[in-house]
Parts: sequence; C-alpha cells; structure tokens
Amino acid sequence: MADRPGCQTEPQARRLFVGLPGDTGPGPETVAPQAETDTLSVPPDLRPAIRQALVWREAVAPHRRIVEHVLPDGAVRLWFDLSGAAAEPLVLGPRLEAQTVIVQGCVAGLSLALTPAAARAIVGAPLRDLRAQAVGFTDLWGLEARDLGDRLTGAADLGQLAAALWQGLRQRLQCAGGLSDEGRRTARVAAALARGEGPDKIGLGERRIQQLFVEHLGLSPREHRRLWRWHSLLRRLRMVDRPDWAALAVAQGWYDQAHMLRDFRAFAGMTPTVYRALAVSGPSKTAGRESG
Repeated sequence: MADRPGCQTEPQARRLFVGLPGDTGPGPETVAPQAETDTLSVPPDLRPAIRQALVWREAVAPHRRIVEHVLPDGAVRLWFDLSGAAAEPLVLGPRLEAQTVIVQGCVAGLSLALTPAAARAIVGAPLRDLRAQAVGFTDLWGLEARDLGDRLTGAADLGQLAAALWQGLRQRLQCAGGLSDEGRRTARVAAALARGEGPDKIGLGERRIQQLFVEHLGLSPREHRRLWRWHSLLRRLRMVDRPDWAALAVAQGWYDQAHMLRDFRAFAGMTPTVYRALAVSGPSKTAGRESG
C-alpha cells in the first residue's frame, strides 16, 4: 500500500544496543545522539541485587523509525515505561539471541538489570519460566508493581525517581526474605564457571549446578559459558581496529574461527563484519585501542 501524501516514511536507520556486564550504561557500540541517558547510582545496600539502572529518553522525528538490534547480555531486566503509554511494568527474561526493537515516536523508560544473586527473589518466580519472555509485572508482584510504576512515572526529577525505585526494591527484597543462600551460591558458581573452573573445583555436582542455573539464571551452565566467552570477545573488539578473527577466536577459547563465527551469528543475529559496520567504537569513544 502506498503512503498517503505527507505521511512518507524516511529510510529506516539501524543501530546496535550493547550493554555488557560491567558497563555502567550503553556500550560504546551504541550510537543514539538524540537520546538522553542517565545511569542511576545504585545504593551500596542494593548493589548485590542491582547490576545497572538506566533511564533512557529519546524523541524520534515524525515519519522516521530506528531498527535497534539489542544484543543479549543474559540478564533479567525490569522495564518501567515513564511515558505513561504502557499499562504496566514488564519483566524481561534472559535470552541468548538478539532482539529487534522498532524505535519511533517518544520513548521514555527505566531499565533495571538484576544480578544472578537477586533475580529469583525480586521477580518472585523461577527464571526458567521467564526465558525469552516479556511478562507483565503485575502477574508476579500484583498491584504492588503497578503502584511502583505509577510512582516512578509521577516523579518530578531523577532524585525522586531514584528514591521511589530504591524504596520499592528494598520493600520487595524484605518481603522475599532478602537474597537467598541459593541465589548467592549461583552467582559465585557462575563466576567460577566463567573463569573455566569445573564442578570438582567448585565443589558441586553437575546436576546441582544445572538446577541452580535454570532456577536463578534461566540459562544452562553451558549457555552461560558460551555467552560469557562471546562477551569477552566483544570487549576485546572495543580495543582492536583491525581484528585478526582467527587469532581472536583461539585467544577467547574457541576451537577455531568457524566455531566463533557460528556462535557470533547465533548471539548477534549477524556476522562480525556487519556488527563491526554498525558498532560505533572508534578511537574517540574507546581509549587504548590496538591495531591487531
């Protein structure tokens, strides 16, 4: 169907959204010059539970839209719409594949990334049930979720928004009895597996590790290791102008370049070449880059 006069849509733009564990905000690969982003400083008592809190506001010009490729970080996120357009907050379950989001009009929201130690307690459901899902928060928290969303939307400034957010999360954790021993154990085991330690050194059997992961991460141990290795590659690419893909593949733990390419496509939904073309991580944005 042809566009009506005056309603033509400009050619759509494409961009990446990359946020790796440890990033305080969008990674240098993300270019959104019209967006306003604010990273909220997580209070010390909530840092074991909250990995990142990011406020994003963006106004896309009329008749224009942006195709955003959101790369997987494996985290569970809470999304609070601050524009008043959404009916309720959402829980975004862990995923292993890139998600395509169409950005148009005015976008305003708060994204909260939960740690493996706290996700199960805060969400209130096994993470295996949320895998690659977007679930209305009221299905898990009841009216408490909508009340918190309303307080955040009505906040007059970032200070009020942060105060309401931290209060709501503290109340939620208190109701859940705080971080569980299993949640803390899962976080420690996940870090150990990422370092290459095996079940014998960790002190838990493979079956028990599997149970902890699907309950508290929503991923299997093997999936977690693969994702961590790919994240390590993306961090390395921030420092390299002309990557030697074969050498990088072996250095990051793949058998060869072909195995690395297969994982890259599975996670990113694109080849490394397309990723590099979309990524904005030049010398002006990333210090200490190398040429190989």
